[in-house]
Amino acid sequence: MDVPASAVAAKIKLTQADVEKYYAANKTAFTEPEQIRAEYLVLDMANVQQALLSVTRPWRNIIASHAASSGCPEQRSASHILIAVDKNADAATRAKAKAKANELYQVLQKTPERFAELARTQSQDPGSAAQDGRLGSFGTRHDGQTFPMTPCSA
Repeated sequence: MDVPASAVAAKIKLTQADVEKYYAANKTAFTEPEQIRAEYLVLDMANVQQALLSVTRPWRNIIASHAASSGCPEQRSASHILIAVDKNADAATRAKAKAKANELYQVLQKTPERFAELARTQSQDPGSAAQDGRLGSFGTRHDGQTFPMTPCSA
């Protein structure tokens, strides 16, 4: 026989003390074991390096196979803004040059598109300043290093 709750609800007298007593006697029914959901990534540098090599190796092979046919070995381009200071300058002069270089660095961090302009107006290297700071392109030496070299004339 089903008895609707509404038929007996008025007859039930439940106090806060009754609820607390029932809870204390049946705590395990109201608890769940601690759980955690975790997602993680294990970075093993050897595996990361191997994965990167497996991705880049085919491109390196393609580039190397076409290097001979390009007429010029692999090249790197370089640009700079020179803030010159004499090697015998006092500490204050060196600090002033370093502050100027840091100031330019901060400007270029915010607005890298201003490099050419700042190279023309702020560099103390007259040769590269006139070229927007460009030093040219350089080939790779037989020992694998890239600097210093003469520009490639391809």
